[in-house]
Amino acid sequence: MKVAVVVALLCFVCYTAAETCSADGDCRNTICDASHDLECHRGQCTCVNHATTCSSAADCSGSCTIFGRHGRWHCVDAKCRCFFV
Repeated sequence: MKVAVVVALLCFVCYTAAETCSADGDCRNTICDASHDLECHRGQCTCVNHATTCSSAADCSGSCTIFGRHGRWHCVDAKCRCFFV
């Protein structure tokens, strides 16, 4: 039972640490490098490269900062997207 509580708490912390949005203009704490565009994707601020496609996270590179921390790259919908989680 204690493990379930800890997992639930960690999920809550990760969710609240991400910058949420309903439009691109809501993203104020997410900073992308010059080769990526700031985008609100499924309610979360992210950096995305619209010029290239990917099939795995290994295809993605660049830098992004969310709330002063480096984000991690994921391949989502064949686009490299950077998320804090």
